[in-house]
Amino acid sequence: MRIETSDDIFVCQFIGLFIDTVFFWIERDRPFIFILFNNDHLGKNKQSTKFLVKINMNQSNVSFLDLPNEILLMILKKLDNMDVLYSLLDVHNQRLDMIVQEKTFTKSLSFVLTTSTDDILSIPDAIIDRFCIKILPKIDYNVTCLVLESESMERILLAAKYPNLVELKLFNFLDKVASRYFTGKQLA
Repeated sequence: MRIETSDDIFVCQFIGLFIDTVFFWIERDRPFIFILFNNDHLGKNKQSTKFLVKINMNQSNVSFLDLPNEILLMILKKLDNMDVLYSLLDVHNQRLDMIVQEKTFTKSLSFVLTTSTDDILSIPDAIIDRFCIKILPKIDYNVTCLVLESESMERILLAAKYPNLVELKLFNFLDKVASRYFTGKQLA
């Protein structure tokens, strides 16, 4: 890996390295990005090499947005796609909008939370509101799979057209709800 700084722009050339882990850390009100790179994919004949890059975003003239699109995309792929969409889409940055609207982040959307005991919970209303109003209408063409639970199902399905939706997974689905949606009749 070669790292250069030129005119306060951070440029990386990756030679056979993959991003292994990315995490963000705030320490004493200072944000850091840690990126672990490796070359384990090169095979047994090559020596395994790992690099840990720590970027202090406050003490550097380099910001997250100074990274090239390819690097931003690699970093964002390590995060949950719903978190990426919620946090970065429609935040008044055309470059981020373009990157997070990639199919990687918009193809399959899960609006359920699974606990460690495999219980299914709904996502908070404020998050669903933002998705329904700001996000889903912008990305509906890319969505091929939705994972929903019955409480928020109708709001999410009515938020956009989803012309390429081919898979719908439903959780916590009640008989009376199923009857209303699939037969047009209400159960007594």
